[in-house]
Amino acid sequence: MDKLSYKTLNEGFLDFEQSHNFIEYLGNEITITSNEFKDSVKIILYNLKKLGIKRGDEVLFQLDNSIELLKLFWACILGGFIAIPYTYLEKREEQNKILKIWEILKNPYLVSNTSTIEMLDMNDEFRHIVRKSIHIDKLEDPVGFIDVNIEIPNENDIAFIQYSSGSTSEPKGVIITHKNIISSINATIRAMDVIENDIYLSWLPLTHSFGMIGTYLTPLLAGCSFYIMSPKVFVLQPLLWLEKMDEHKVTVTASPNFGIRHVCNFLDIKDDIDINLRSLRLIIDGAEPVSALVCSCFIEKMKKFGMSSSTLKPSYGLSEATLVVSTSSKDKEFVEVIVKRESLNVGDKIIKCNKISKNTITFVEVGVCLDNFDTKIVDDFGHVLEKGTVGTLFIKGDSVSTGYYRNQKSTIESFDKDGWFNTGDLGFFNGNKLVLTGRKNDVIFVNGENYYFHDIENICNELSLLGFSKVAICGVQNSEIDKENIFCFVECNKDEQEFSEIAKKLKKHVINKLGIGIAHFIKVENIPVTVSGKIKRFELKKYLVDNFGGND
Repeated sequence: MDKLSYKTLNEGFLDFEQSHNFIEYLGNEITITSNEFKDSVKIILYNLKKLGIKRGDEVLFQLDNSIELLKLFWACILGGFIAIPYTYLEKREEQNKILKIWEILKNPYLVSNTSTIEMLDMNDEFRHIVRKSIHIDKLEDPVGFIDVNIEIPNENDIAFIQYSSGSTSEPKGVIITHKNIISSINATIRAMDVIENDIYLSWLPLTHSFGMIGTYLTPLLAGCSFYIMSPKVFVLQPLLWLEKMDEHKVTVTASPNFGIRHVCNFLDIKDDIDINLRSLRLIIDGAEPVSALVCSCFIEKMKKFGMSSSTLKPSYGLSEATLVVSTSSKDKEFVEVIVKRESLNVGDKIIKCNKISKNTITFVEVGVCLDNFDTKIVDDFGHVLEKGTVGTLFIKGDSVSTGYYRNQKSTIESFDKDGWFNTGDLGFFNGNKLVLTGRKNDVIFVNGENYYFHDIENICNELSLLGFSKVAICGVQNSEIDKENIFCFVECNKDEQEFSEIAKKLKKHVINKLGIGIAHFIKVENIPVTVSGKIKRFELKKYLVDNFGGND
């Protein structure tokens, strides 16, 4: 298969014939045939139209059920409504994010379950939203044949809006068109040799493009079988992910690095499971910085289950590119690149090393860029840099979004005069392979050298067996001594005395490995992360500025 035969999702909906398979707690499964699924979608569309939603209106999702979410998604696509699948916010204090998004939209409706809408109704601030809310569990189920008008979109029409669940303080909705999606899927099919015989399994959130496009729409439209597990099931039962791969002879799956680390941690406790992963050919590893240590640990643990060491594919993508920008080569193991820290400033030619030391940092190649992108690495003045030189990655192509929904300011700031999108990611090309060094804002300077937050976090996570779940690094400028202090948030449920010992060991470990000191360790119940696992550093930094002073 080289590419899809249609230009819009609507054509794809009419064409697909596979069943939808959902994996629940304890491994129970629900199968919905294509005809059953399509009929349910049409019933939802019938109801939404009857309730007054028109083509071009926005539909904001607040659903915790994958089946309902996907049916609603397709109802929006067929009706020409702008779908906005957004992370389900269970805690009342989190629901203010809905208010911020609602203010941006033109003529929005909220679709959720009755219990969520009733909870919102208890707060006066949400009354105007409740008045335009639709109870998905109270929709009419008409008897007999449903005849609904299915819209015929242009390929440049908006299919859905991808809002971040909170990696930045203000929500920005990425515009994703039908053309963006089809172009991205076609390039992915070619890069990953996707065929109809492939079998997908995913636990990724469907409110994020990695889950919605990468592991749902891609197999659906490519004619592959697929299984969907909710993130909650994965978090509670990560080994069920492996067991279901064996049961269904899965060939393709995906996970951010934190999910792979989660599996490794469980296998440290229970490694006596009897599974066979020889059918597995691809695990797409992306959505957050890829750790060489985590990759190596995972591959080593998977060997006993028959998984090839070339199965794990470090990749890079972002919502503004619809999804995948680059992915690792077929049939090759992941590649580490060891670089001297002193050569990581923008415009520096990297200095490679053969051995790891305090003065080096290890990166992982995220592969060759897909054939539907043009890419360039530039310095701070916009000059294109040669291979092996650190700079900011810019991209251009049919998969790249036209901008942010109803946010002209952010759109203008994100594109240069020639239409190139600024990813905000630093990196270099190692030959024709992309290597990302970090986000432009996620770096701290100590004694004239760059230290990336995710690098310090990886060093700390080497001691996770001490009894903490994860760490997050932030820096705040100390105006008195004119330098940045490093703070380490530690997700831990130990008492203060035990935590103090953990902090001492972490501090010593970082000094031994990197030669830098951490100013403060802060114990927290949970480190805030997005649905794709990215740390919400703006929340942590705000806490530091409010409590420790300094400059944001």
